[in-house]
Amino acid sequence: MKITDLKHTFRWFKEHHDEIFRQYSNCYVVLQGESVLFSANTYDEALERADKDGLMPGTYLIQECSEGESAYTQMFCSNIVFA
Repeated sequence: MKITDLKHTFRWFKEHHDEIFRQYSNCYVVLQGESVLFSANTYDEALERADKDGLMPGTYLIQECSEGESAYTQMFCSNIVFA
């Protein structure tokens, strides 16, 4: 699976977020292609199961499924001062 495939999977998640949220609210979903493989209560549980199920790193996404755009939007800030 290439990075473009993961971008496609993420785009699919965003487009189907509301219906996925109805079924998997406030869980971590493991996505591959255009499907939800399974859900878990925590990121660590999702990662552990993905490993146990033999999913290869870089071939799937683990995405928190919370309400609204915060489910797939992050802002990174840095407190760096240049002198």
